[in-house]
Amino acid sequence: MSLTLKLLSKVFTPELNKLLVEGLYNAYNSSLDHFAPEVGHDGMVFGLMVYKSSTHNLAELAQTDDRIKIISRSPKFLMKIGRYKVGVYKVGDTGYIDPESSFPNNRIGAYQLTKANQAQRWLPFPELDQETSEFDIKFTNLVLAHSGNSEEGLLKVFIGIPSEINEKHQIVAWSNTYHIWSKDKDGEDFLTIPKSDEPKAPAEKVAPPTLKLKTA
Repeated sequence: MSLTLKLLSKVFTPELNKLLVEGLYNAYNSSLDHFAPEVGHDGMVFGLMVYKSSTHNLAELAQTDDRIKIISRSPKFLMKIGRYKVGVYKVGDTGYIDPESSFPNNRIGAYQLTKANQAQRWLPFPELDQETSEFDIKFTNLVLAHSGNSEEGLLKVFIGIPSEINEKHQIVAWSNTYHIWSKDKDGEDFLTIPKSDEPKAPAEKVAPPTLKLKTA
C-alpha cells in the first residue's frame, strides 16, 4: 500500500467507513421510495434526491460522531474528517464503474477541491519525516464518490483525490483512489439497514365526519 493510502486508512477506518456507507445507502433507499417515473422523474431528479438525502444523513451523523465536522451545507456540502476536506458526489450509475475513470459532473465544489489540491502540491509537508515521490500526500481535499441507480440503489463507494480539471471545470483525473465499499464485493450484511419488511403500525381508523346543516 502506498504512503498516501496508508495515511487515508488511518483516518477512514472500517468503523467510520461503515457509517459513511450507511448514510449513502439509506439515502438511495429513501430516494427509491419516492422516485416516480410516471410523473416525469428521470435520472437527474433521482441524482438530486440522492444528493439531498445523503448530505442530510451525513449532517445528522456529524451530530453524534465528533470525527466528522460539517464545514458548509450550502451552496456546497463540505465535511472535515481528520485533516481532510471532503465533498460528496455521484460519479456513476452501475457497480461496474472503474474508479480511475469515473468523475462527478459538478463544476463548482468539485472544481474548488481540485484547485486547492493543485495549490497544495508545492507546499512543504513538515509532518512527513521521510522522503517520498508521492506528491499527493500533501493533498487534503477529497471526494467521497458513490455510484448507483434508481433500480438497484447504492452499488459502489470510494474516495478520490482530485488532481486535474478540464476547461469545463470538471474533474478529469484522480491522483489516487481508495476503496470504501461495493455491493458485489463487500455485500450488505455489515450495514445497519432499516428492514423494509418490518411490520408497520396499523392505520388508525377514523370515523367519517358527520355533516350537519346549519339552521338559520
